[in-house]
Amino acid sequence: MSGHTPGPWVVADDSGECVVTLAEVNARDVIIANLPRANHANARLIAAAPALLEALREMVLLASHRSGCAGLIRGQECFCQCSHLSKARATIAAARGT
Repeated sequence: MSGHTPGPWVVADDSGECVVTLAEVNARDVIIANLPRANHANARLIAAAPALLEALREMVLLASHRSGCAGLIRGQECFCQCSHLSKARATIAAARGT
């Protein structure tokens, strides 16, 4: 994947705040984000980010495969020009910082 902290990430309520954490890395919790409780929906979205990125990547590969892209057969990432796939690829690249 990318250089981000791998998931799964979880949301925990801690002293009136929503804390997005990666449960126990090297015997301690890693805090990803710390938001006011009023932003619980945002905390859930942040916590879902690694899984959403991976699901989008898999969907792009599947859609590319179903469109008969030769790049996928050669073991390379497909570069079909469907506008939806292009948008999905751009989103993946933005998330990865590439």
